[in-house]
Amino acid sequence: MFDNQERILIPITCELFSIAQFSREKKLNEKYAGNLILFPNGQVKIIKKIDVKGFYGKTFLMKLFSVLNATYDISVSFDDISPHIGELIEMVDTYLKKDLSSSEPYMPAQRIDYFVDATITNSTELYSALVLPSADDCLDVMV
Repeated sequence: MFDNQERILIPITCELFSIAQFSREKKLNEKYAGNLILFPNGQVKIIKKIDVKGFYGKTFLMKLFSVLNATYDISVSFDDISPHIGELIEMVDTYLKKDLSSSEPYMPAQRIDYFVDATITNSTELYSALVLPSADDCLDVMV
């Protein structure tokens, strides 16, 4: 995910689009709406809107756990976009440099200059070129 506020790359799992914790709808939209998502299949989408649907869980006990942990069931709306691959590469270069220079980067260490120098022709190749952490180390809940 391209975090437009911080201008960093954040590795995510798809669970991110179903659960939020400690946040209200307005705050979630202020923080996440407008962020680009690059999916493994090369699709690029932009987060249009986030709706909080209620407490998370299908059973009473799960909902009780949700209340105690302030977790919410959310729905995320997307718009499909088709950015030029050059724009995406430039964003990856900028956002990755900023993330990796932070004290606690989300992304693992990798060659930053690779993305500018490589002959990446589409978003699927771009996604494949990124060094991503294991799913356990990816953001899976909106906060």
